[in-house]
Amino acid sequence: MKNDTPHTLARIALRWMIRECFKTDTGIMFIPSGLRNLGMDPSTLYPVVLPRPPPLPASSISVRDAQEGGGQGLSFRSLFVRGVGEAAASLPGRSEGVVVTEEQHEVLDATSPIYDQLALVPAWWSLELVPVLQRRQREDDTWEVTHRVNFGRGREVPDQSLEQAMVRIHRSVKTRMEAEGEYVPKADLKDFIRSGRVFWVD
Repeated sequence: MKNDTPHTLARIALRWMIRECFKTDTGIMFIPSGLRNLGMDPSTLYPVVLPRPPPLPASSISVRDAQEGGGQGLSFRSLFVRGVGEAAASLPGRSEGVVVTEEQHEVLDATSPIYDQLALVPAWWSLELVPVLQRRQREDDTWEVTHRVNFGRGREVPDQSLEQAMVRIHRSVKTRMEAEGEYVPKADLKDFIRSGRVFWVD
């Protein structure tokens, strides 16, 4: 992935971390123009972090839309016209064009290609075959310590059989699932999602 790629899945996590910094009053100072380039409105973060609007619908969008044209503006424009809302004639941070909301950025990022480093750089598999120390907290607050070979597996979410157990997942995962239809998170969440025991966070 090139450094000038306008929308990626990683931007979702970055925006979430920045918002958490403001929520917990860390005192970290951010350059407003940098926040805007990331798709965030500084006035929604300081002096008070405002609640986010509901996510935009993505049921009519496919992940291929975000990849058309090699990441050029026309692909994003066609994506908005096809299902998200107002057209965006240019990317954020440029002097001309339409301002794109954080919710629009979220759809573009959530439907971006997945860059699987294990597929792109097979040499990384050497680390996936090395046993590593893993710690897991049991229900009685004791810890289980084991050595395990990862084999490229997704993260295991325990206690899915417990009827009262809930899991928190970022709402962008739901956006991608709605947009692609066949997308399944690599982390093992199937029991939570199937039973509706998910709290979608923003």
